[in-house]
Amino acid sequence: MTFTATKHPRGAGGLFIPTTHADPGTTLASPESPDAIQARRLDAARYVLAEFPDLEIIDHSPARQGTVTLQELGDPRLALGNCWAATNEVIEEVGASEFGADWLDEITIRRNRLGGQHIAILAGDRDGDYVIDYTARQFHPELPFPYVAGVDEWHAAVERASGTRWVMDD
Repeated sequence: MTFTATKHPRGAGGLFIPTTHADPGTTLASPESPDAIQARRLDAARYVLAEFPDLEIIDHSPARQGTVTLQELGDPRLALGNCWAATNEVIEEVGASEFGADWLDEITIRRNRLGGQHIAILAGDRDGDYVIDYTARQFHPELPFPYVAGVDEWHAAVERASGTRWVMDD
């Protein structure tokens, strides 16, 4: 949307010179660049890891060691099978404010042909939705820990790392 405004001083013939300006407030962009937004979100996920390293999670990995801690999920062997337990424990015990997010929930993807699901934290802030995944290394040991990305980027990374097609659960 645009509007016409007049610009001073008057032009030839004594008339104001018309100019076109963008309607203020119709497009609001974050003052942060996409890289700065990603860095802020990653810093928050690392902060939670540093503040809650000993958060206990019931171990569902093949290791079956009773419990694992949040910091131990960087080990792909312990991350395997612990996505649901870790996601829910972090959501319940840590909460959105520690991430600088407005809200937290689960996001689930599933494999159609092979069965199985993968669950991570879905977060929302003033810049949109994104995923925080403390168990992504179960798919490839070189994935960042924690893995923080936009929803589509996270979904694609899990597919690439696992070599499997995943679909979003409703």
